[in-house]
Amino acid sequence: MPIAFFCRARPQRCDAFEIFQQAGRVFIGHPLLGIGHEYDPNNLQRCLVDLAIDDEAWAHEQEFNPEFGPQHTQNRNLVRQVTRGSIVVIPRLHKGVVCVARITGDYEIVNAPDWAEDY
Repeated sequence: MPIAFFCRARPQRCDAFEIFQQAGRVFIGHPLLGIGHEYDPNNLQRCLVDLAIDDEAWAHEQEFNPEFGPQHTQNRNLVRQVTRGSIVVIPRLHKGVVCVARITGDYEIVNAPDWAEDY
């Protein structure tokens, strides 16, 4: 069942709203580096833990990944709830407006996205 959720559009303290608009995507959660991987912006699917992985793989990350924290579980739970048709609410307080959009696709880690340099 679709849900409505809030997204500040401020990963790593930057304003990603223009990227959201241009790419037609929103960011969900804080990325978690996989066990033994270094961050590689050109190969995100390899270095980041996919929040949509099965419970057994997630339990492995919880047990053995030193980067793991409770926020990652909260983000995974959100990813599991957001489905096509869900509504994302993005406040733009400095403009005095709230932007609302409908989710039209499935969650995915975008490998080497066009917007990586802007981000």
